[in-house]
Amino acid sequence: MCSQPSQKSDWHELKPLKPTYLRYSFFNTSVADVYRAMNGGCLLGSFVLLFCSMDAMSQIYASQSLDDESEKKICDTCQQPIPLIKIGNSFRKWIRTFLKKESPYVEPQFLYELRCGLVHAHGSQIGSRLNYSLTHRQPELHWNGLVNPQNEKGYILNLESMLAEYVLATANCFDVLESAWTADIGKMVANLNRLVSLFQGPMLIEPPEKFATMHPSLGVFDDNDHPTLSQIELALLN
Repeated sequence: MCSQPSQKSDWHELKPLKPTYLRYSFFNTSVADVYRAMNGGCLLGSFVLLFCSMDAMSQIYASQSLDDESEKKICDTCQQPIPLIKIGNSFRKWIRTFLKKESPYVEPQFLYELRCGLVHAHGSQIGSRLNYSLTHRQPELHWNGLVNPQNEKGYILNLESMLAEYVLATANCFDVLESAWTADIGKMVANLNRLVSLFQGPMLIEPPEKFATMHPSLGVFDDNDHPTLSQIELALLN
């Protein structure tokens, strides 16, 4: 066990994960925060949060295939073996499995390199030759090709369109996870160090089960369990 922190009062017992809890908790924190940032005019920050959310979603999906034979690493705190998820591999696999179904133009390696640049450097990393342009409220430009003066090719990404693709892919991913849910998977997800702050932190407060209370634009999921990509994007643009 990892070392325990000192506490102000008695220990609070965390509730075990349930499949639907994970969906509502994730949408209420990770997904809805992208919406809130966008509405507040934090446009570059919205893209950064969006890619962070993709990262977390890909790790949740990767956790379903972890077992006793999975590769492990040693925890720096408790010196015990814990599951090892290779970020780049899990990210690209999730993109190919879910996001590419929402748009045939999606390029997993391009998105992973963009994710690395935005999350770690608020842009392209030093030495990167990634060519891209970010915009918003211009859905007609989304995934259009881009060529810079050095003849390097890339893509234009529109915030609302990218977010709509991601939200629909995430909802579809949770459909898969919930249909195959076991207690072992729930325990594995809860124990992943990178997700503890996101999911174990809010567990003392039940997340709302109405998506519109998370953000008005997410209300399309209250009206229809499986809204279309255009319905999600239209809600974002209105």
